[in-house]
Amino acid sequence: MWTFVFIMLLITSSVVMKLTIVNSVIKEHKKIFAFVQSELKGLDTYKGVDFSKMSEPAVRYVPREKLIEIFMAINEVVYDRMVKEYGQARVDEMVEMYKKEVIGITDSNDVSEIFIFKDLEPCERKAIVAHEYTHFLQVKILGKIKLDDKDKDNKHTYREMQGGQIQTLYEERFCKDEEAG
Repeated sequence: MWTFVFIMLLITSSVVMKLTIVNSVIKEHKKIFAFVQSELKGLDTYKGVDFSKMSEPAVRYVPREKLIEIFMAINEVVYDRMVKEYGQARVDEMVEMYKKEVIGITDSNDVSEIFIFKDLEPCERKAIVAHEYTHFLQVKILGKIKLDDKDKDNKHTYREMQGGQIQTLYEERFCKDEEAG
């Protein structure tokens, strides 16, 4: 009898602890999303979109192999076009570089969730979430960059730079305190 009660207490406390952690992560994501929204103020008025009515996409923390698999699936559509445009050797080189360096992905075809490499330091992980939230808002407000858009490379570069800028701002404002404290 006491063994059963003890086991039930352990299970209950484990569930409560997991729910507390999940709740903490959800609050953290909401805080990061609010930060990104505040930094992109003006972008919302560009198309008359009300940021306050938007909720953040789900965040999935995944191992590198899964992140690469997602990256390859997302980019399968543009692969052939890139080979024609840049040549097979250059595209293979680019793909290998991305496979080694990719730590966050937002799929512009389905922005309901973003994917983050799970084995990052806590503040770096949050900064990457901010970067990917930036891409989420770019897609929601500005739309997807079309493959036949003659200015697609410039648009992609601009969006990537903006994501990097938000990531850097997040690190400067929040990571220094976290590392010190």
